[in-house]
Amino acid sequence: GREKVRIEAGRLVKDDPRVQLDFNSVAKGYVVDLLAALVEKYGAGNYIVDVGGEVRCRGVNPRGDAWRIGIETPFDGNKIAHTIDPRTGCSAVSRLLSVTVAAPTCAEADALGTMFLAMGADDALAAAAAMPEAKVYFILAGDGDEYEEYVSPAMEALILQ
Repeated sequence: GREKVRIEAGRLVKDDPRVQLDFNSVAKGYVVDLLAALVEKYGAGNYIVDVGGEVRCRGVNPRGDAWRIGIETPFDGNKIAHTIDPRTGCSAVSRLLSVTVAAPTCAEADALGTMFLAMGADDALAAAAAMPEAKVYFILAGDGDEYEEYVSPAMEALILQ
């Protein structure tokens, strides 16, 4: 667990050499943040950076309109996630099919999205409710082929119908 890892004098120290750290859950988001900083460094005021669905945008699109990011409905209702539940070490099985998070950085959004998916529907809904500042949108499997949506109060202003 995390009690076996600490920072000392700017270095990461592991009490147990078998402990491994995996940053895959924030890697794409972090790369998006780096690319966005790079295009901003070269003067871009209007851009969109998308790496595998992790998106960061600024300014306006080529038509001069605000950027609009589409959220796809899961196509098959598959309830087995590609996210590993750290409590079990197995793929998360949940009716939570899709998570979208808006955050100050793409890495933060990536981390929160992975956290919510790993938690499963009930725990993710409870966690989102306990985080009033969180901007989240969930798509959940409903009855039969139906879907349910959860939009946090903080996210409502960002959702276009």
